Amino acid sequence: MHEFEQVDRTTPLASDPTIVTGIAPAVPVAVPGAPETLASVRSWDVTGTVTTSTVTPQGSFVIRTYAHSGTGDVDWTTDTAARAAQAQAPLLDRFPATPAEEIGGLPMDVDRVLVRAVGLPEGVLPRLSDLAVYGPDGWLQLDSHTARTERIFEVTGTDRITKAASNVYRTAGPTEAEILRDDFVETTREMYPDLVEDETVPQNIPGTRCWSGDVAQGRASVCLMVHGRYVAELSGLRPVGNEAPENDSLRTMSQRLATQYVKFVRSEEMGLGEN
Repeated sequence: MHEFEQVDRTTPLASDPTIVTGIAPAVPVAVPGAPETLASVRSWDVTGTVTTSTVTPQGSFVIRTYAHSGTGDVDWTTDTAARAAQAQAPLLDRFPATPAEEIGGLPMDVDRVLVRAVGLPEGVLPRLSDLAVYGPDGWLQLDSHTARTERIFEVTGTDRITKAASNVYRTAGPTEAEILRDDFVETTREMYPDLVEDETVPQNIPGTRCWSGDVAQGRASVCLMVHGRYVAELSGLRPVGNEAPENDSLRTMSQRLATQYVKFVRSEEMGLGEN
């Protein structure tokens, strides 16, 4: 989700209670059986939700976890955040960390997937999660349906995901790409039931389906494009009462869709490698 509050799978609209209520005070809590873990709970009176954050040292790393409950269940958020930290610890122990002096030499675009995504508009600063290539595990921290997405990634052999002005997913093949697209269609409908399929947005671009409609924040569109083994996800939002063009990501949808299709179709000609 870009700074324009662009709609996508990684951040459901209005999922962050701070948007509505401001910052609630953090109350320290103890995590049973984990004295090294520091945890705190925030209660959001307006929304009736609670969040728990934890911080745990693990060798040269620090593990931070976060859990949110829409029903105000403090015990659940604390237990979930603590178990997440416990599950993360052995993964870090197995992680082949790159020596600090070698970090600068790491490739930014693993397997040439990022270059297939649509670049950010001029003047738009990337967030920390943008302009990066993820493996399945790395991407799941950003996804709104973690368990479901993990399963569909396994089924479709999705091994690379990248995030810029579009999200691009690399699957095992064309059939798997369509399976991934169809699963995303279902979750899009669940997340945004007021969006309906809109045949005017895709501009007759092959393999592309879009949904448009009004959401709490304004007018939104979400598009999914399949080409070969790749799936691209693009979305945009025109906020209610918006008067600043730079905050209207819906206005760039047609250009981004066209750019995405050209990048997919002309990948070899553009030196991006085979699809």
